[in-house]
Amino acid sequence: MCDILNERCLQEIRLLTDRYPALVGIYQDLVQAVEVLDRCCEQGGKILVCGNGGSAADSLHIVGELMKGFVLKRPICPDLQTALRQIAPEEADYYIQNLQQGLPAVSLVNEVALLTAYSNDKTADLVFAQQVLGYGKAGDVLLNVSTSGNSVNVLHAAK
Repeated sequence: MCDILNERCLQEIRLLTDRYPALVGIYQDLVQAVEVLDRCCEQGGKILVCGNGGSAADSLHIVGELMKGFVLKRPICPDLQTALRQIAPEEADYYIQNLQQGLPAVSLVNEVALLTAYSNDKTADLVFAQQVLGYGKAGDVLLNVSTSGNSVNVLHAAK
């Protein structure tokens, strides 16, 4: 995968801070966040995302954008293109033109059976922490989305 922290990416962060001047004060934090996400993906990690209510919907949306091209298009790498030409020569061009290099991301709110079973059998405030324990590994990134910043289950996942 290509390094996502390039001049185009920094330009997008600058456009964001231009559009929302309140973010100017956290410009360096935004750059650092992108660096953390970039390092995670470059080292084969994944991004776990969670939240409650509207923030749960946001976590699904975030994962949807990470798993395909968003602002910065991510064509599949040349090695994969070559492999596709060998494995599926008739469909290779179709795959190459339409598939995009996704950033590995998982929304922890999507596992309804696990969420409800764990909440019933154990406790609701640890549903995301249980998934971080099961899915997460060193080098992964947990992105918590919380409007209030006080969502107990989101905070437990971070801990």
